[in-house]
Amino acid sequence: MSDPIITALMTTYNCADYVEETMISILAQTFTDFEFLIIDDGSSDDTCARIRQFDDRRIRLYSEPDNQGVGARLNQALSLIRTPYIAKVDADDISLPHRFSQQLQFLQKHPQFGIAKSYFEYFTDDPLVAQSDRFRQFRSVKEAEHNCVNQPDDIAQQLRRWNCVIHTSYFAKTDVVKQIGYVKSRVGEDYSLFYKAAKAGVIIGCVPEVLVRMRLSQNSVTTKPDSAFHFAQALTALKYDELSALAKRHGSLWLYGTGGLAKGMAKAFAEHGIVLAGFIDRQAGSLILEDGEDYRVLPLTTDLARGLVIAAQPVRAEILQFFLDAGWQEWADFMVIA
Repeated sequence: MSDPIITALMTTYNCADYVEETMISILAQTFTDFEFLIIDDGSSDDTCARIRQFDDRRIRLYSEPDNQGVGARLNQALSLIRTPYIAKVDADDISLPHRFSQQLQFLQKHPQFGIAKSYFEYFTDDPLVAQSDRFRQFRSVKEAEHNCVNQPDDIAQQLRRWNCVIHTSYFAKTDVVKQIGYVKSRVGEDYSLFYKAAKAGVIIGCVPEVLVRMRLSQNSVTTKPDSAFHFAQALTALKYDELSALAKRHGSLWLYGTGGLAKGMAKAFAEHGIVLAGFIDRQAGSLILEDGEDYRVLPLTTDLARGLVIAAQPVRAEILQFFLDAGWQEWADFMVIA
């Protein structure tokens, strides 16, 4: 038997409810010359038992006793991969049957590319989630927002601002992913990979076809109280050089937005020694943070002091364009954090 060409890479943690459906979608790929590398990150449910029900020689399961987080397990996986290509798989999503074939052909036809994303679509099999406002917003806005970023130059530009590459949709040359590596974090490991790739000049392309269905469940549409802060910590670490340069240029930084991400960024700034001047939003006011600090909120105008970080994802594009139209220079006067 010849060595496989692709490694389908999946980490798991307490995903027994969905992992079988995901695995069926991978094992049913029309391109069959792959190995299926699965690293379980200390699941306490019967995830591993369900994986072991599959009798397929392509599956390699590593069941680890402790939970270290997805970033650490992905780095572990990279040390085990010997194939020339990697196809990332999330343990609750569905890959369409021709996904591997299409993305492999794309990279073989365009050798200048190191990574290929694809279009995707959200779905749910939970009636409560299907009726939620967040699910409707994901389907009507977020899905299109990601899929419309489909040209290499646009992907590179947008990745410097926000993560326009869905992790579970990427297919890459193994040496590219190994060279960059995953940050050993429980959150933001996907954006770190793609952000660093874009900065390093890796060309990322897109197969303009839906090849992945991304599941939304109760967990994925419910924001945990501390999730915004953990994400903000990861973003601050990832973009620390850019944040520091902006702060050095202007003395202190303003945050656009007053939601969970902006509040998390304020806390992360404090931990990293970045001086926060205050907040900006559509209307003036004040904002009291967890530590009791009371910050002023200035209204959005073109006369603001420069040194601004946009931390409001729903209006990211609108506020970005507002300041570009006002003559502000991205990275010199302001930046987008996510």
